[in-house]
Amino acid sequence: MKTKWLAGCLWLLLAIAAPAADQIHALMIEASNEPAVIDRRLEKVEYKLRRVFGFPYYHFVAEQTVMAPADGQVTVPLANGHRLILSGKGLRVTVQWFKNDEILLTTKVSLNKGSPVVLGGVPHGDGTLIVALTAQ
Repeated sequence: MKTKWLAGCLWLLLAIAAPAADQIHALMIEASNEPAVIDRRLEKVEYKLRRVFGFPYYHFVAEQTVMAPADGQVTVPLANGHRLILSGKGLRVTVQWFKNDEILLTTKVSLNKGSPVVLGGVPHGDGTLIVALTAQ
């Protein structure tokens, strides 16, 4: 009985001490000149969007959270045939942005927890599509 109790305690200590796997949150946004209500989901990135892209309005399109790749690749499905493929290890990844089978953008990024990296400039209607990646 004592052995089972010790084994249980050891398992609990290991579970608590084990680092949590990193997650990557992808936020797809449309920048445009079309008026939009302020969307709280964009609060953490809107300051960066205005500085980089200069559009007056930003519309939420989609979001997805995935586990960071563990020395491999992860697919991040977004909206309207858009998807990201993240390749690499942990928070240092190569990002490939696809619309159906067409590759729109390829870049390498190093993510820092809580600090969004903004990718974009993909034309869409009268505006542009943007993806903000944030490590969690």
